[in-house]
Amino acid sequence: MLENWFSQINTYILSHPQWIAKLDFLLRVKCGLLTALMGYFVYLIFKERTKPAEKPQKPPYRFVA
Repeated sequence: MLENWFSQINTYILSHPQWIAKLDFLLRVKCGLLTALMGYFVYLIFKERTKPAEKPQKPPYRFVA
């Protein structure tokens, strides 16, 4: 079923060459957006690792049970 759907799409695209150029452009846009998103997540990981460790603060009181 899915193979038939892809076959129909491929036949349509091959019979309309202007769609090939549009799909090429959209593929490049998609790859660029995914690359930017990956770069952002790598930046977040790097930023988190370079943050200095915070010292634990002592409570201002002492609880005795």
